[in-house]
Amino acid sequence: MMSASFLSRGLLLASVMALGVLGNPIASEIRQDLTPCATVRCAANTTCNVINGNQAKCVPDKGEICGITICAADLVCCNPSCSICTKPNMACTQQVCEVPPRKQCGTKLCPTGQVCCNSSCGICTPPGGFCTQEFCG
Repeated sequence: MMSASFLSRGLLLASVMALGVLGNPIASEIRQDLTPCATVRCAANTTCNVINGNQAKCVPDKGEICGITICAADLVCCNPSCSICTKPNMACTQQVCEVPPRKQCGTKLCPTGQVCCNSSCGICTPPGGFCTQEFCG
């Protein structure tokens, strides 16, 4: 048969542990420090950047925005109107390309320079931007 003091110590220990978990100020600090990138895993040679304060976007390491695309790390933007990236000091056309047409995304039209990432919700993002894969109907 268990002694009363052993049972009392067990209850006391369980109570202290429960209060420690519930009253832990570290947990609230961690939640405040989370960024949208905290839950995003980007592909190799890419880094997560937070844009507009709340949107995660995977971009090539040291990539440069070039029109509606992002140049790879070893390339530079030589013609943003045509979204052309080349190796540094390479020849590049200087033609001016037409503004690409806006893309239909569900019931919305994406702004120029953005792509439709979730047509069921009508969500447009910059190329390579973070996008939820929820179904909106």
